[in-house]
Amino acid sequence: IKIGGELFFIMIFLYIDTVIYFLLAFYLDAVIPREFGVTKHPLFPIRNLIRWVKRKKTPATDEEEQNILFVHDDIDPDERVEDELSVESQEEDVDVTKEADMIRNSQIPSSSPIVIQNLRKIYKAKAGTPEKIAVQCLNFHVEKGECFGLLGPNGAGKTTTISILTGLFPPSSGNALIGGYSILEDMDKIHRIMSVCPQFDTVWMKLTCQETLLFYARLKGIPSKEEKSHVKSILEKVGLGQYAKRKAKDLSGGMRRRLSIGISLVGNPKVVFLDEPTTGLDPETRRHLWDVLLEIKKGRCIILTTHSMEEADILCSRIGIMSRGRLMCIGTQLHLKNKFGEGYTLHVNFTERNEQSVLNFISNLLPGATLMENFAGNCIYQLKKQDLTISELFEEMESNKKRVGVVDWGITQTTMEDVFIRIARRDEHDEELNG
Repeated sequence: IKIGGELFFIMIFLYIDTVIYFLLAFYLDAVIPREFGVTKHPLFPIRNLIRWVKRKKTPATDEEEQNILFVHDDIDPDERVEDELSVESQEEDVDVTKEADMIRNSQIPSSSPIVIQNLRKIYKAKAGTPEKIAVQCLNFHVEKGECFGLLGPNGAGKTTTISILTGLFPPSSGNALIGGYSILEDMDKIHRIMSVCPQFDTVWMKLTCQETLLFYARLKGIPSKEEKSHVKSILEKVGLGQYAKRKAKDLSGGMRRRLSIGISLVGNPKVVFLDEPTTGLDPETRRHLWDVLLEIKKGRCIILTTHSMEEADILCSRIGIMSRGRLMCIGTQLHLKNKFGEGYTLHVNFTERNEQSVLNFISNLLPGATLMENFAGNCIYQLKKQDLTISELFEEMESNKKRVGVVDWGITQTTMEDVFIRIARRDEHDEELNG
């Protein structure tokens, strides 16, 4: 090609066009809204420069630096007032209000890996379906070394919350910091320090367990000299050591679940999201994985969603229960049991022909007992601690059970399942009252 000739300039302009179109495609891919993922601010290429210039002109105060969450809280003021009024009208729990105030006033530990402020997600109305508020004014934080249990019935907003925090969907308003990075602007950095075990297994059926974990190890940047030993240790942890060479398509449902949990451990992430991780596992495997999760939570932060109250009770340091997109309560297991539990639960089994005799006997023996369920020869009573002396109850039940027709009976302390059911029923009752 002759320098200075027509073909020379054509090639030069082709190279320039290639660079321009590449940069334009990269920019538009980052800022144009799409179904999945969080779009970036239109000025994202120069935002760091703008911030640097602003800091030079007016240095930020400590208060401004602490209020980073509010800088990105895009909720409309009128919408915020409406949201807060709706929450107040539904008698927000004192602990939930206290948690929100602590975040608002920067009273939480500065090292907290997860901080969520006024998170809100609205699915717009479509043909035949009305607008749905999936997450409403959500506020909580999770500290380092803590396993936070996010519980709730189906459709409560748990999976939507995790999807927002992991970058699958953008929030309608509000913000969250993961490892100090904003989910609105720094999702690329967040992905380097977090991992997720989704509710449903997503593995390549043609890859072996070892190949699957090696793929993610390379994505996470594990040094090539260490990747094989790193993958081997994870396979051993989740109980797949002897199945390293077996393809995913040949694994049982429980084994695939273990593989999904193994994927979430690759790269030693600082923040781990576990969306119903033990679904479909047999009791022995489930308990083995509980030991694994108790071990890996040291030094990192975990958010766990589950329908197993026993699992939440064993693994979690604190628990939050959601319903209809709202956080209904938050606290340690003991705190929630003392606050929402009624002391003891009495289970009585009887023959159906003796039902009235048994119910009369219990009402006379325990006037303060509340009948929670009565179905097919089985009734459940809730008892307050002050209304009961266990030794007297045992003596009366044992001496009269044949006479009144009791087949067997038992008494237990309030469990997380009792707390969960009570909160869910209270919320259903509130919903019916509100129309």
